[in-house]
Amino acid sequence: MPTFQELLQSDLDDVFLNTEEFGESVEYYPFGGAMRTITVAVSEYGARNEMELNAKSVSAQLRVFAKRDAVTGIDNPQQKDYLVRSSEPGVNYYFQRVLEQDSAGHELLFEKRARGVTGANESRRPQQS
Repeated sequence: MPTFQELLQSDLDDVFLNTEEFGESVEYYPFGGAMRTITVAVSEYGARNEMELNAKSVSAQLRVFAKRDAVTGIDNPQQKDYLVRSSEPGVNYYFQRVLEQDSAGHELLFEKRARGVTGANESRRPQQS
């Protein structure tokens, strides 16, 4: 009879990280390491707006569940790690922090940033002639 831990691992692989269910293949780029394709469960966490020194910063965030594994998941996430979704090629989502973790996996927060000048700051710019 399988152990409880073995049953949990089976559920992770067969349901949550199954690309026909909730899983999504992403390119993961660990800082200082080689890119690898891994399967994770992604939920879009929403956008966050902030005002930063005359610029409006818009952050799209992802909650990512990954196995704690150096080959098939993410074992030790670092601040400069990032991932790229196949649905958004060329868009980098950078690791921010660990939200939750246990022995099998962890839920991580990744974020992308796009900056633009706010309308109020446009009026302060000198007019070009």
